[in-house]
Amino acid sequence: VGMRFGYEMIKGGLGNLDIDLGSANDLALSLSGLGLENESFSWSVFHRNYIGLDRRGIVGAILESELLIKTGTSSFSYESDGETNLSKSRNFAAKINFNPGLAVYVFPQVCVTVTVGIGGLYYNNVRQEDVYGVETGRRDRTGLKFKFNIADIQIGIVMHLWNKKRD
Repeated sequence: VGMRFGYEMIKGGLGNLDIDLGSANDLALSLSGLGLENESFSWSVFHRNYIGLDRRGIVGAILESELLIKTGTSSFSYESDGETNLSKSRNFAAKINFNPGLAVYVFPQVCVTVTVGIGGLYYNNVRQEDVYGVETGRRDRTGLKFKFNIADIQIGIVMHLWNKKRD
């Protein structure tokens, strides 16, 4: 049983973007002053089951279940007719994830783990606000999704604070 805390900050900007597909396609697009900023905090509680794959228990399989809460804000800015427009959103997510993996004890009380997310149950809420803080839209989404997620690979080190029993 354990806990995790996380912080994420993403900031980016694009000065100018011009797309012209020619007169035959009749499509030309020009954007300037694009910016994105995202900041979020996450908290989770997890439980791991270890299943030894060798007689000495050095290598094992892991099945981890996790309850995750994530909150944050996002803002998107762009220029239009010489004026900067801003759109903000407040984000909330709750997830129950399942992460299988492998564990290897490199020392008697130190274990290296690798887990891969396969999904679970989730709830997402996004509240869109204008520049004055007035809510202009809202989206709620729930679902159950199980698939192998190569972007959700976690590598960790676990240190046990107690002595393992020896046979």
